[in-house]
Amino acid sequence: MSNISMQILPFSAGAVPPLGEPFIILSFAGPDEPDVAFADHLTGCVFVEDSDELESYNLNFGALQDKALAPAASIEFITSLAEDLRAR
Repeated sequence: MSNISMQILPFSAGAVPPLGEPFIILSFAGPDEPDVAFADHLTGCVFVEDSDELESYNLNFGALQDKALAPAASIEFITSLAEDLRAR
């Protein structure tokens, strides 16, 4: 799908920023619809809309993107792993 980008963060990337719990940043097309961070945890979930808190999520996500393989390299990485598994 042309609207989806995937980046792999391999172990070889080294140390990454502390992740805490997994999260998703939801971005919307409308200019009046600000981003929202969503974090799921053991007993529920939280939607983060505060701009200062959301900035922390965006900075963390950006740092992860910087360490991850580019989308084309990520596809090559997955293809290589799949070929290795088939060869076994």
